[in-house]
Amino acid sequence: MIKIAIAGIFGRMGQHLCQQIIAHPDLNLIGGSYGTKPSHDTALYPHMVSPNIRDVLIHADVLIDFSVAHQVTDNLITCQQLNKLYVGGVTGLPTSTLDHMRAVSNEIPVFYDTNTSPGIAVLKYLAGQMSHLLPEAEIELFEMHHRAKRDAPSGTALSLAHHISCNREPQSNIVNRKATDAPHGARLSANEIGISFARLGEVPGQHDIIFACDNEIITLRHQVTDRSLFASGALKAATWLMHQPPGLYTMQDVLSSKRLSKDDRAAATSVL
Repeated sequence: MIKIAIAGIFGRMGQHLCQQIIAHPDLNLIGGSYGTKPSHDTALYPHMVSPNIRDVLIHADVLIDFSVAHQVTDNLITCQQLNKLYVGGVTGLPTSTLDHMRAVSNEIPVFYDTNTSPGIAVLKYLAGQMSHLLPEAEIELFEMHHRAKRDAPSGTALSLAHHISCNREPQSNIVNRKATDAPHGARLSANEIGISFARLGEVPGQHDIIFACDNEIITLRHQVTDRSLFASGALKAATWLMHQPPGLYTMQDVLSSKRLSKDDRAAATSVL
């Protein structure tokens, strides 16, 4: 029985995680931390809740973190001090937090991915292969999410673009189309990867990668139809992480550690 604590338990992802953990015979929900209490009665949550994740995590095996970016470093430190596993899915992390994550992973198993969907891990691998096989292609990314998503472009889009760039020679420049100074939106260079985005309605997530060659266009699309997918992916990662030594892992490792070569796995985690 894996005992789980959730950072951000009252958020959208926190609630999806609660539902799936409670329904799973091999998982035990200890409780979680919150930044802002919901307006409804917290008595609906029969598990331990606290503004301080340490109060809950001390009773758990693993922390699943879907809080906010500025809380991640503190959550990592708490996991390190208590010798607990860390599973993170918070996007928009600054470089300093990612650096701290790498350091902590020398002592405890750490999973982090900007997207815990198994399909995105497959998309990233395929996009890397295509960018290598089609070096002449011009590449654009488009992502669309719900109106409340805070970071833009999404962490997943940036991760995909970085992975694609690492598979090109020379590496491509990554350009935010919303911020570019290019006149009329023109491409500044053939060797660039442009990212554009939209925030609409309740869209859980969509990512398109477009490869344009002479006389042909190839599009890879990943579309989420229910955000509970991210919760199930995080739980899959947590279960897998229980059997790993200290290190920094991604969903690519969870899905493909026995299928991909060492070089492929290194490229897949290059964004970290």
